[in-house]
Amino acid sequence: MTKGDGDVSTDRFLCVGAAHWDVIGRASRCIRHGEDLPGSIIRRPGGVAYNIAIALARAGCAAALCAVVGDDDEGVELLQIVNSRGVNTEGAVRSSAVRTGAYVAVEDGVGELVAAVVDGRAAQAPAEAEKLLANASTSLGRSDVVVIDANLPETIILALAHRCLEAGVSMVLNPVSHALAGRLAGAISPPFLPTVVASRSEAEVLTGLSFSSAKEAAIALRRCGARTALVTDGAGVVALAHGHGVAVALPEPIETSTTTGAGDALLAGYLSFARREEDPVRALQHGLAAARQYLLGAPSW
Repeated sequence: MTKGDGDVSTDRFLCVGAAHWDVIGRASRCIRHGEDLPGSIIRRPGGVAYNIAIALARAGCAAALCAVVGDDDEGVELLQIVNSRGVNTEGAVRSSAVRTGAYVAVEDGVGELVAAVVDGRAAQAPAEAEKLLANASTSLGRSDVVVIDANLPETIILALAHRCLEAGVSMVLNPVSHALAGRLAGAISPPFLPTVVASRSEAEVLTGLSFSSAKEAAIALRRCGARTALVTDGAGVVALAHGHGVAVALPEPIETSTTTGAGDALLAGYLSFARREEDPVRALQHGLAAARQYLLGAPSW
């Protein structure tokens, strides 16, 4: 899936998008609107690009993070953590004009997301977004795969997609959420041929269609221009549409402490294995195993 033929240990993944701090409140039970419940609150590094880069590094891949953080204590601490976990941050943008972003989520008693708000204004600031594009473009020559998440402005995503195409670098697109998915629409159509990893609802935004299954959504994304489409559907069937057909798998039901970050773990697990394995079904299974391991242990990123 990349321009190189190297072993997984020499993969160079460039993750471009969000890096911020997560604040996650876990209620003691299911929540009704307006309730004030006891529970627990944790603070940890997060952001889609951050999560994927860290997970790839843990899998033995060479990974780099290209994200915007503030030139504040939160940004300094975040980049120190990224570096300590083996991820290159030379492409990160530190700016005194913005604050390091944050993601605030509330989960119910079984770890299901109730609601979340993300402050992603750092990557949306025009000057900072242009710096991010410049840094990511410079890093393309050292990269085999670029993972782009939809926390970036649509114009920056499209510009980076064109530069990936010119450089012959494989591109992976992550819509992030139902609200942001539309920003990737222009980068899915030909001639880009990206890998797209999305939820069923995100696939509906990207295609403008409605689907009754992840399989239908994955096939539709392929028809729209994706080289490969991996579609999740909550705890339901996961589908992978590729050049030789469609593979489906049902994740094992488990009791989990949180679901936040599970999709990023699945994507990183899939990518870390896909280059070594010609069989896409086994790559999908590896991604599901990585997500399961994350859900069982919910490690700090």
